[in-house]
Amino acid sequence: MKLIEHISFWGGIIGAIIVALNLPVSGWGYIPFLLSNAASIYLLRGSNASKVIERQCWIFVVINIVGIFRWLL
Repeated sequence: MKLIEHISFWGGIIGAIIVALNLPVSGWGYIPFLLSNAASIYLLRGSNASKVIERQCWIFVVINIVGIFRWLL
């Protein structure tokens, strides 16, 4: 469970740094973002958190998939 928490936390930070640097490889920042969102959804399913937060993570999953298709494929 701790590993998933770290993926959720660090994936968002690493993804944000990569995208914020605006380098030619910035599109790869969507991969850690996507992993972070997936880990967050997994963690939220087992908690008493509001369903709104989980829905927000699902929206971010869609946005990150669009980013991956736009920048990497």
